[in-house]
Amino acid sequence: MKEKFNMDEKFKPFVAGFDLAGQRLPNGKLQCYGNRDSVIDDWPQEVRLFDNTYTLEDVVKGVNGYESGVYV
Repeated sequence: MKEKFNMDEKFKPFVAGFDLAGQRLPNGKLQCYGNRDSVIDDWPQEVRLFDNTYTLEDVVKGVNGYESGVYV
């Protein structure tokens, strides 16, 4: 059986980047894919995680307004 994965400090060295997912609304804002109450204006250029700063490298556009912000 696989060990459960919990994001904590021991995994910090393994994080090389990540994706954020959302849906572009008709008003141009982004709605969080998992939490419909969370809305942002656009993908942030930088995100801070585990005392590291990650930069937006790409935005992958899917169908029906879905997007993924790729951070490295």
